[in-house]
Amino acid sequence: MKLFTEYEDQVSPVAILAEDFSRVQAVKLASAYEVRYQKTGLLKEFLRYTIPFVQTGFLQKYLQTLTIEGKVEGI
Repeated sequence: MKLFTEYEDQVSPVAILAEDFSRVQAVKLASAYEVRYQKTGLLKEFLRYTIPFVQTGFLQKYLQTLTIEGKVEGI
């Protein structure tokens, strides 16, 4: 139960990393949706609202790189 509580409360570094990976996955899905349905601007909006909430340094840099390039690779 302690591990679940740490995960829910975002106390554990592993929990924070898991939540950040979830956010990055949402950005990747938004990019795929944008390409598939030709919804221009969707990726930009997801990046705008996701980057401030990502706490892990390397994932934040990854998302900022996507902002500069304007695309998500590896989908």
